[in-house]
Amino acid sequence: MMTYALSTARGAGPVYRQLCDAVRGDIRAGRIAPDARLPSKRALAAQLGVSVLTVETAYAQLLSEGWIYARPRSGHFATPVAAPPRARPAERAARPAPLAGAAAGPPALDLAGGKADPEFFPFTVWAKIVRRLFAEKRAELLAPTPPAGAPELRAAIASHLRGFRGMDVDPERVFVAAGAETLYAMLVRALGAERPWAVENPGHRTIAAVYRQCGADVRPVRVDASGLDPAALEASGAAVAHVSPAHQYPTGAVAPAARRYEWLAWAASRSGRVLVEDDYDSELRASGLPIPTLQSLDSAGCVVHLETFSRSLAPTLRVGCLIAPEPLLPRFREVFGPLSCTVPNLIQFALADFLSEGHFARHMARTRTRCRRVRAELLQALREGPLSGRAEVSEDRAGPHLLLALRTRRSDAEISSRAARLGLRVRMLSSFYDGPAPREAAGRIVLDYASLAPGSAAGIVARLAQLAL
Repeated sequence: MMTYALSTARGAGPVYRQLCDAVRGDIRAGRIAPDARLPSKRALAAQLGVSVLTVETAYAQLLSEGWIYARPRSGHFATPVAAPPRARPAERAARPAPLAGAAAGPPALDLAGGKADPEFFPFTVWAKIVRRLFAEKRAELLAPTPPAGAPELRAAIASHLRGFRGMDVDPERVFVAAGAETLYAMLVRALGAERPWAVENPGHRTIAAVYRQCGADVRPVRVDASGLDPAALEASGAAVAHVSPAHQYPTGAVAPAARRYEWLAWAASRSGRVLVEDDYDSELRASGLPIPTLQSLDSAGCVVHLETFSRSLAPTLRVGCLIAPEPLLPRFREVFGPLSCTVPNLIQFALADFLSEGHFARHMARTRTRCRRVRAELLQALREGPLSGRAEVSEDRAGPHLLLALRTRRSDAEISSRAARLGLRVRMLSSFYDGPAPREAAGRIVLDYASLAPGSAAGIVARLAQLAL
C-alpha cells in the first residue's frame, strides 16, 4: 500500500512534487517491485487525502522522467530500474590527509603570490566603466565576439604594448583567452604536441603541467644566472622553448642582450623552432625602463609573445593574450577559429576601456610606487630585524619577488610546515624544480611581496625569523 505523509506546510514544496519524490524513492529502493501496478489516480487520491489533479500531475511527471509507464486501459506500472552498483570500500576515493601542522583556513599572510589586494584594486573606476557599458553597449554585451577576442580589446592591447613595451603590434596578431593556462593549451594545439617542448628548470610548475596534460613531450632545461642555458637547450633536442627573459620565475634572472640573441640564434638555426616569450610581470619592474621584448628583436618571425593581466590587475579577471608572429598567424587563426572566445564580453569591453582611457597606466604607476615602498621596507627589516645575519637576500629590482636564503638546519618540508602553523603561506625554491633540487636550493624562500601592504614588513620578518629557529 502506497501511504505517504504529504505536507502542505510552508517550505515543504508542492504536494505533487512530494508525491513524485516518494514514489521515485520507492521504485529506486525496490519497495515498489518492477512492473508492479500502481493505484489508480482516484484510488491513490482518496487514500492520501489529496485531489485527483495532484496525483495526475505527479504521475505525468514520473512518466516524463521514465520512472513509470502506462498501458492503455490497464493503468500505470513501475519501470524496472537497475540500482547503480555500490562502490567497494577500497574503490572509494580517499580524502587527502591534511598537512601536518597546517593551520585551519586560509593563511593570515600570503607570501607565495597569486592573489590581489582587494584594498588596492581600482574598484571605483572599474565599476564606473561597467555601469557605462550596461547603459551604452547592451547589444554588444550580448552579441558573440570573434574567436580571437573583441576588436576593441585587441586594439587597446596593441596600443598598450606599443606605448609601454615599444612593440609594433598589429591588432590582428592579438589573440585573447581566459588566462595564461588557456593560452598554454592553445599553444600546444597550434604548435603541435608531438614536438619536444623545453621549459625552465626551476620554473613555474603550472607551465609544464599544462603542456604535459595537453600531450606535449616536456623537457626541463636548467636555468643559470642569465636564464635558460642555450647549450642545455640545444642538447635537449627541443623544438619549442618557453622562456621568461624579463624576469625568470622563481630565480629572478634577467636575460641580458647576449643571452636573448643566443636564444634567437637557436630558433633561427633550424626550421620550425619557436620561442615562447612569457612576459608575465614586466609592468611591475621596480626601477628603470622595461627591457626590450624578445619579439621586438626577432627578425625571423619565430617568437610568440605572451601577456597576462593576472599580476598587474587580478588573477580572477582571467584575461591573457598572445601575440602571434606573422609566419604563424594563419595557424593560430585556424586553431582559434572554431572556438568561442573564453573571456566574457563584459570583461573584454571593460578592460578595453580601462586600457584606452589611461586608467591602467595610472594604476600601474601607483602599483610600482607601492611595490618599491614595500620592497624598501622589507629589505630594511631584513637587514635590521631579527633575521639580520641569519638570512641572505637575492633581489634584482626586476619584479615583485625576491629569494630569501635562511641559515637554518631545518629541511624545506619543516620550514613549510612551521610556516603553515604560523599562518604564513610560503613557497620554497626547491618546489619549483622538475626532479631533485640541487643542495644550494635548500632553505630558500621565494618571497612575493606584490600584494603586501605598506607598513607590514616588520611583522612579516618577525614571523619569518621563527622559521629558522
